Amino acid sequence: TYIVTPLTTGGSCQGATFTVDVLVNPTPVINAINRIVCSGYSFEISPDNLVNGIVPNNTKYTWNIPSASGTVTGGASAELANSISGRLFNQTNTTHTVTYVVTPSTIAECVGASFTINIILRPTPVIGIITSAICSNTPFTFIPTETNGNIIPFGTTYSWNVPGYSESITGGMSGSNQSEITGMLVNQSNIPQTATYTVYPNSSLNCLGNPFTIVITLNPGATIGTMFTTVCSGVTFNVVPENGRDGIVPFGTTYRWDAPVGAGISGGLSSSTFVSAITGTVTNTTGVMVTATYAVTPNILNCGTSTSFSLVVSIKPVATPTSFTEIAFGGIPFAFSPVNSVNGNVPEETVFSWDNPTLEPGLIGGNSGTAQTSVGTTIGNITSKNHTAYFY
Repeated sequence: TYIVTPLTTGGSCQGATFTVDVLVNPTPVINAINRIVCSGYSFEISPDNLVNGIVPNNTKYTWNIPSASGTVTGGASAELANSISGRLFNQTNTTHTVTYVVTPSTIAECVGASFTINIILRPTPVIGIITSAICSNTPFTFIPTETNGNIIPFGTTYSWNVPGYSESITGGMSGSNQSEITGMLVNQSNIPQTATYTVYPNSSLNCLGNPFTIVITLNPGATIGTMFTTVCSGVTFNVVPENGRDGIVPFGTTYRWDAPVGAGISGGLSSSTFVSAITGTVTNTTGVMVTATYAVTPNILNCGTSTSFSLVVSIKPVATPTSFTEIAFGGIPFAFSPVNSVNGNVPEETVFSWDNPTLEPGLIGGNSGTAQTSVGTTIGNITSKNHTAYFY
C-alpha cells in the first residue's frame, strides 16, 4: 500500500493524501528436481511449495520434448499442464538420464524462470516369447539373452509359477528371484506334449518387467518295464515293445543290447547298433528250462537313449537224445524211453513219434507211433536167432 500526497506545480498547493494498493502476485521459483523412474513406467511430478522452491497455487507447467540420447524413446511436450508427466522407454540395459526444461507460470500470468527435471531412467527387462524342444525327464535351464530386441539389465532375476500343461505331463516347480529358469518335466505319453511357463523378470534395480512365456515342446522318452518271452532252444526270437502294454514307447524307438547272461545257455549276441526289434538265438544246453537276460537300451528320435530295461528270455530245452540200444523179446510188447543225461538231452514231458520200424529178415510186426511218452510196440521173431529192429 502506497500513501500518496498530491502537490500543485511548485508545491504551493497540497492536496489531501490518498492510497494506492498494489496486488503483488507470486512468481514461481522452482529448483531442479531429480527423479528415479523405471523404463516403461509412467511418472507424474508435482513440485511442492517450499520443498522444491516457491510454487504458487495452480501453477502450470510448459515444456518441450525432453533431451535424451537415441537409446531413449517417448517423452512429449506439453503446455500449461497441472503436473509434469510422461512415459519414457530405455532401449538399453544401462541407466540413462533424460532432462526436461520446464517453464512454470501462474494464472496471473507470472512466468517463472525455467527449471530442470532430470529423470534417472533405469532399464526394465523386456523379453519376448521363448520356445524350445526338450526331452522328457531331462533337467533344463533357460538364461534369456539380449537377442531379437530383448533388454536384460545386469542382475535380472526371474520368478515363475507352476507351468500350465496337459494331464500327460508331471513335474514342474515354481521359482522365485532366480538368476535362471530351471525345471524338469516328465512326459507320460508317447507323443510330444506342450508346457507353458509364465515368467516375471525383475532387474537388480527393482524394475519389474512385463511377464513373458516359455513354451516347451516336451518330447517323450521311453519307460519300459522288464519284458518276458519264451522260445525254444535254437529258435530265433523277435521282440518289439508295445506302447501302453509294455510302458511308454515313443514312435520310432530303436534298441541295442548286451550279450545275454544266464546259466546253461550258449549263443546270443550283442547289438552295438540301434535296430527296431530285439532279436537273438540262444541255445539251451540243459534238459530243463533256463533263462537268458538281456540288458536293452532304447533310443528315441531327437532325445537319444533312455533308461535300460531287462528282457528275460525263457528258453525251452530241445530233446537231443543220442542213439541207444535196448533188448526186447519177440512177441512181447515193449516200451523204452531215453534217459536225460544218459541218452543225451531228454527234457521232462518229451514225447516221441516214429515211423514203422525197419526190420531185419526174420522179424514181423511193429507199428508207428505219435505223441507218445515212450517208444514201444510189439515185434515178433520167427527165427531162433536175435535180430535188430531200427526205430527212427
